[in-house]
Amino acid sequence: MKFIELELPGVWLIEPEVFTDERGAFRRHFCTEEFAAHGLAPMAVQGNLSENLHYGTLRGLHYQIGPDAEAKTLSCMTGSLYDIILDLRSESPTFMQWVSVQISAEDRLSLHVPAGCPNGWVTTSPNTMIHYYMSEM
Repeated sequence: MKFIELELPGVWLIEPEVFTDERGAFRRHFCTEEFAAHGLAPMAVQGNLSENLHYGTLRGLHYQIGPDAEAKTLSCMTGSLYDIILDLRSESPTFMQWVSVQISAEDRLSLHVPAGCPNGWVTTSPNTMIHYYMSEM
């Protein structure tokens, strides 16, 4: 997996290593050791799937504060989305700044959003399915 840190500290684009052959493809979707090597906590507390039927479906901005603050890692399983992450961590050097990224099932990228940063997305194609791991319940 290749981890690319974006403009906000702790926001990462994750590019998997993809193995292909005549049967199709295989990629590792999550690895505790590789996440830990980049200072990211394990994400296996909860997994969610968001199914969005229509182009232009808006979800977010979502986040938790206090002891329930959670990080999330999301991937587009079908379709595509435009995601916005806002830094609301008052101690952060990028407090109140935001970053955006487009990911799709085709590019196979994942996006890691740290605790304290709400994120939301709008689908840029119909029938977009997003899988995401949460660090808290």
